[in-house]
Amino acid sequence: MTLAELLKIAEDNKASDVHITVGVPPLMRVHGSMMPIPNEPRLMAEDVEALVKGIMGEFQKRAFAERGEIDFSFGLAGMGRYRVNVFRQRGTTAAVFRLVGSIVQPRLAAQRPHLYPATAELLAELQPGVHHPL
Repeated sequence: MTLAELLKIAEDNKASDVHITVGVPPLMRVHGSMMPIPNEPRLMAEDVEALVKGIMGEFQKRAFAERGEIDFSFGLAGMGRYRVNVFRQRGTTAAVFRLVGSIVQPRLAAQRPHLYPATAELLAELQPGVHHPL
């Protein structure tokens, strides 16, 4: 199964995270509880490496090789943006993917249209720079 397919299953189950670790099936966190992604076998080291390195650029691969850990984000067309933490665990690669932004905004806008115009107006009125009330 591809990473996109795993993340889609997680999204369909309203999972906040997907955990990829050698020796266990991919796991997803749903309402705070970890559960295996259905019908997925235990991951081998080469499976995890392929899933993770398939989304890394050269800079990220070098940084991970040097430090043994890296945080970055990536997006999947039609799904959203994910925060990714890749790290070494017991001599193997592991990763956690967290959905941080969804492209499902039109659905939210349809449910609460009154929120979006007000937000846009407030943003348009802000002055550039950081402001701190005294």
